[in-house]
Amino acid sequence: MALLLDALLPPSCAACRQPAFRSDAFPLRLCPPCREGLEPARSPAFPDLPGQPREWQGLAAVFAYGGAAREVVLRFKHGRAFALARPLGTLMAAVALRERLVQEADLVVPVPAWPARTVRRRYSAPALLAVEVGRRTGLPVEVRAMARVRPPSADGHAGPRRRAECVRNAFVVRRPDAVRGRAILLVDDVVTTGSTAAEVAATLKAAGAARVDVIAAALAEPVGV
Repeated sequence: MALLLDALLPPSCAACRQPAFRSDAFPLRLCPPCREGLEPARSPAFPDLPGQPREWQGLAAVFAYGGAAREVVLRFKHGRAFALARPLGTLMAAVALRERLVQEADLVVPVPAWPARTVRRRYSAPALLAVEVGRRTGLPVEVRAMARVRPPSADGHAGPRRRAECVRNAFVVRRPDAVRGRAILLVDDVVTTGSTAAEVAATLKAAGAARVDVIAAALAEPVGV
């Protein structure tokens, strides 16, 4: 029945919104040109910044942040396309298993969103992804373990040094009992400079987390400082 409905009324591509058919082999619905344009994320190499050590042990992502992957992530973050959480979370869980991040983890925690943005967008993208990653891996999820207490910068194109300044002391652990002594799989939608992931990981480690690994839907090439 699903295949018949797709043939009669094909749903749109998650990136370009052109008609796209279902694929049993790939959970994200994309048209052929967008599917072919996807690039897997490469191993990150973030610049070291003074006073901002990388507190995570491992970091992996599904896609390189560009082209169709960028459009999918932006639709998910800003377009109220919450249904994309399931296919993206499925892909993230598979990468986390492949990179052995799941095997090291006790608990899944999302990067906390600024509350005003969550209200405006009607959901937190990292929180939805964390729920899906937990569902696919069998790990418990704590979406309220942390909170963001400082607003994000309005400059989305800032370099690593500026981003590091903007996120310093921006997060708190609300549930220290939930993270203390545990290995955390930290979930985000996209990692750009690594500054947010570094600050969140440092906050978790300061609260007693034993280890932090990061899994994201997309990973951008770091820009210059």
